Amino acid sequence: MDAAAYLLLRQLQQSSISSDFGKICQSLLGLTLRENGFNHVVNRLVEGVDIDASGDLGQFAIEVKTTENREVLIGEKDVKGWKERSRDHYAPVLAALRISLLSEWTLCDATDLPKGTHRIQRLRLHEVVPLTKIVTSGFDAIVQKQVPTLLSLTQRSPLDYLKTLLRKAGVDPQE
Repeated sequence: MDAAAYLLLRQLQQSSISSDFGKICQSLLGLTLRENGFNHVVNRLVEGVDIDASGDLGQFAIEVKTTENREVLIGEKDVKGWKERSRDHYAPVLAALRISLLSEWTLCDATDLPKGTHRIQRLRLHEVVPLTKIVTSGFDAIVQKQVPTLLSLTQRSPLDYLKTLLRKAGVDPQE
């Protein structure tokens, strides 16, 4: 992650809208996927896997985790969500972002990932490299374009703004 994107994410994380930080990052990731070659993207802010993405690389059911730590926690609901989406031939993927200047997204194959705590560095052993490259090459630009607007909103919630933005981009934002 470049310094400008990191600083914007930290500013967002420390703002009055920090309670929605994970959902905001998830929505920005969905927008990144849509703008970088995925023709069908569903962004769920409630039950089920966070993001479905279909494109030339395949179909992915993506659970999104953001953290300041070196680990992420996979819950029973995450494993259950992946199993449900695999019935429709979606490959299970964990997308983990450590909020740190030198960190990048890690998108790994979650096929046999059990519930529990997992070190992000170890997850990279199962990385879906083409998917990770797409996300890391596009996410910073989306952050730099959208986070200043999110931080300046006074009359509207950031998630409502993002839902509108996602719809305009062709992403199905489900609640």
